[in-house]
Amino acid sequence: MTDHSLELKNVSKKIGHLTILGGVNLKLDTGKIGVLAGESGSGKTTIIRIIAGLESPNDGEVIICGKESATISAKGRNVGLVFQDYALFPHLTVTQNIAFGLRKASNNEKQQRVDSLLNLLNLMDIAKRFPHQLSGGQQQRVAIARALAPRPAIILFDEPFSNLDSIQKRKLREQIKTLIKETKSTALIVTHDIDDAMRLADEIFIIQHGKVVQSGTPKELRLSPTNSYVAELVSHGHLDRS
Repeated sequence: MTDHSLELKNVSKKIGHLTILGGVNLKLDTGKIGVLAGESGSGKTTIIRIIAGLESPNDGEVIICGKESATISAKGRNVGLVFQDYALFPHLTVTQNIAFGLRKASNNEKQQRVDSLLNLLNLMDIAKRFPHQLSGGQQQRVAIARALAPRPAIILFDEPFSNLDSIQKRKLREQIKTLIKETKSTALIVTHDIDDAMRLADEIFIIQHGKVVQSGTPKELRLSPTNSYVAELVSHGHLDRS
């Protein structure tokens, strides 16, 4: 039995004659936090969207918890996705947003799960508010709670810190790390900020021109970069943002 929650084998994506992904290979073990880091246009968000089932690769395999995902719909993949813009439902309260993915649960199960996440993410005081009444950091925590509610095998984050100031970002970064470990989830996070990657990741995947050019722990990347691109990225600490 594999210990990998997620595996990509030679995943490629083209749009016309333009190659977005040129054969991506990566493995992420169960319960680990992986980070995709690289410049704008390197293919990071496309990888996330393919894993989530929002886009299809032209070639290669996406294996989630040992199952090849080509024949599995986006809803059936047991994957949670936190969008960069949060994508909360504006007409629903915090509680209702979190409960949205629990439609098949009994009322009692739904209430217990929502209450657990409200407590875990310190949202109980704002449970009855609507998204427009929340700060950016609060909206992000609600989006994370909603994604975690159905207990996905993997949770994907697309630039989770891009709309936050440095204080909010530091706090949320630690909350995400603690939350993933406490819930024994597996997470894959897209970021432009290598400092975020270094502080969050068990495994970092450096993406360049649609390929993984190096993967390893933060310490491995810092001590043994495989090329000048990785060395410069790790030493400078921040990439351009789209």
